[in-house]
Amino acid sequence: TIAEELFNQNHSKYEGCCFLAVNEDLRRQGMTSLKEKLFSSLLGEDVKIHTPNGLSNYIEKRIGRKKVLIVLDDV
Repeated sequence: TIAEELFNQNHSKYEGCCFLAVNEDLRRQGMTSLKEKLFSSLLGEDVKIHTPNGLSNYIEKRIGRKKVLIVLDDV
């Protein structure tokens, strides 16, 4: 898709990046799994989300310092 090509051309300019096919992943795995995949990709480490509506202070501080590219495809 066009979104995927633009992502591939620009992802190297960012400290963290993630391309998610939202509709497909959400249907198969659920929202918590989708959030874990997003933050794991952005931080470069395995992230577990324990509350569906919040993030730990650790994740918020790490993400807040990064320039990231997030593409949500098929929303």
